[in-house]
Amino acid sequence: FASWAHTNFGATITAEDIRTSDRSDVIRTIEEAAQERYANFDFSPLMAFVEPGFAATQLSHWAKRKFGIDVDSSKFPPGITTADAAELLIAEVEAAYARREVEFAIDHAIETANARMEQDPEASLTNFCAFVNARYNLAWDAKSLPSNDPGELRRLLVARASALTDADADGRVMDCLAQHSSAEAIEIWLAESCMVRLSEPERERLRADSKAFLATKLRELKRIELSQFERWILLQIVDEAWKNHLLGMDQVRDAIGFRAFSQKDPRIEFKRESARLFEEMQGVIRDRVADVAFRGRFQVAPRRAPTATAELEAGSASDIAAGSASEAESMQQARVQQETAQRAAVAAAVASSASAVVESGDISSIAVVGRNEPCPCGSGQKYRQCHGKKDA
Repeated sequence: FASWAHTNFGATITAEDIRTSDRSDVIRTIEEAAQERYANFDFSPLMAFVEPGFAATQLSHWAKRKFGIDVDSSKFPPGITTADAAELLIAEVEAAYARREVEFAIDHAIETANARMEQDPEASLTNFCAFVNARYNLAWDAKSLPSNDPGELRRLLVARASALTDADADGRVMDCLAQHSSAEAIEIWLAESCMVRLSEPERERLRADSKAFLATKLRELKRIELSQFERWILLQIVDEAWKNHLLGMDQVRDAIGFRAFSQKDPRIEFKRESARLFEEMQGVIRDRVADVAFRGRFQVAPRRAPTATAELEAGSASDIAAGSASEAESMQQARVQQETAQRAAVAAAVASSASAVVESGDISSIAVVGRNEPCPCGSGQKYRQCHGKKDA
């Protein structure tokens, strides 16, 4: 008891004092020590929880960590209901996602151009201009860009992409249909003007209704890269979550029988635990997708420059390919003669060793060759099809 009083309240009381003192005196001593400790305790870290607007500030910080968006805490006044706060936050998230749809492809194009600038600046700028011209219906040229600053180029492209509407896409559709009537010509126009390659199902949709297909395809242009990114993260996250779910189900299946000791039906308990694990898996998928979808991006790897070894190998290959047919034929004949000589030498060595064993009479040293083992002569055939056949 004395140790407990000292550990929790810092009371300087001994076991002897407890035995000899009155009960009220012991209680008063411990209470005085407790009051002194509480009076000297630093509660300043807890003051943040009682400050006005604490909940709104924490919600704003959570939105920043979760979605990467800045939401002013003043938008959540005191007394706001949970439903109103959720509706306001959802509106902010939807606006941020709309901006991401515009900016994702632009950021990816600029990062790709910067990553490959060191290897081939001209090709990098040419590809970048071809992308922005096809995607945003511009007329930029690699030799006369509006600016050499990537930040300024990004600002111009974001403004251009934000200004494009469905009416602009419909205008491009009408221009395409006015110039091309066949599905093959429209597919070529998409490849040249929009840098879009069609799959076989898309070709069938184009043949069925070219106008509707073009309208849908041009509206999807602004988020092709983002759709690919989201598809990739969904596959990764769902795959990992499903594996963990199956592992959890195996553990439940192994341990569910012990519920019978608690007078519970294992079958009902298994259904309940399975449903709980499935709901947890869905929650994990939603949380991780929200974490990555708003903050993740493609990492562009720069193209590697050809190394000296690769150039040497390429040069050697080209020299061999450029050689005359007579030289190649002579090399082949020399190789065949060398292999024949090696086989003959091996066969002679085997025969000499066998004859030496026969002369000495010691047959225990003869190496036994299985019928399906490679022949010792080095021909590459099985023993029963080579020297084994001849011996037989």
